[in-house]
Order: sequence, then C-alpha cells, then structure tokens
Amino acid sequence: LYSAIGFAKLPMIFMVVVNLFVRLLNSRAGLILTYLFLAIFTVWVIVLEIIAIKENYKMSTGNAVLVYFLPYIVLVVLFIIMIIFAGATFISIFSEVLKNVPMQ
Repeated sequence: LYSAIGFAKLPMIFMVVVNLFVRLLNSRAGLILTYLFLAIFTVWVIVLEIIAIKENYKMSTGNAVLVYFLPYIVLVVLFIIMIIFAGATFISIFSEVLKNVPMQ
C-alpha cells in the first residue's frame, strides 16, 4: 500500500514545473493558474489513492472512498462537537457575568 500511495502522489511533481512557469509570469494570471493546476493535481492524486486502496484491499470503489474520507469526516464531526461544547461553556460563563451587571 505504501508504494502505491507513493506512486499516487507522483503527479504532484508537476506542480514544480507549474510553479516555475508562474514565477516567470509574475502576474495575477499566474496565481490563478497555480490554484487551477493545484486543484487538478489534487483531485488526480485523490483518485489515484482511492484506486490504490481499492486494489490493495480488494474492495469496492464505494468502500475505498469511505476508507479514504473517513478520517476527515471524523475530524469534522469532532471539531463540530468541540465548537458546540465551547459555545455552551461560553454562553454559561457570559450569562453569569451578565447577571451581575447593574441595570440602569
């Protein structure tokens, strides 16, 4: 699996050429071009990594996609839970502070 993931990341080497070309352009179009190629190569790498997982573990494409994105999904859910708890904590703290503020 490690070698397959390594080969899947290989297209990102082309970003070196894109960055060199952008440095020569030195304009806003070059910046847009960088982000465009970065998005294209990132999608390409994600697809190759999903194929590597699928072939290595002999699973369906749907399961391979789930295996690939599950850590990110878990992180987002944990982040949302932390935000909810932090919000609840701050609301309780500020409600106590506001109770002690004298009203005119």
